[in-house]
Amino acid sequence: MPTPPALALVAGLQRRFGARRDTLLADREARRDEISRAGRLDLLDTTADVRAVRWHVAGAPADQRDRRVEFVGPTDAGSTMEALTSGARAGLADPEDASTPHWRNVVGGQVALHDAIRRT
Repeated sequence: MPTPPALALVAGLQRRFGARRDTLLADREARRDEISRAGRLDLLDTTADVRAVRWHVAGAPADQRDRRVEFVGPTDAGSTMEALTSGARAGLADPEDASTPHWRNVVGGQVALHDAIRRT
């Protein structure tokens, strides 16, 4: 059951944004109906200016440009050592991969990563 402060928060949000929310939901329904009638999804005319601009983003850092080979595995000591010696250019330590979330596995994985980073 929501607490009185939580209910007050929701009521305040509804007072402040309810009308705008209703408008957006109605617009969404109208757009969905329009797409259903036309049988295809076209881009909105109102967003043409966004598509007309040539976009540029920063390049990837040098150490992340070659991601053709990547090693993904659990964080136990054996898998961590295997990842380090695999020759992969990148690695992703996944604490949930093939590991039950027992305290020993969680802490052991942290210790294995700690040791691997420090090459101990």
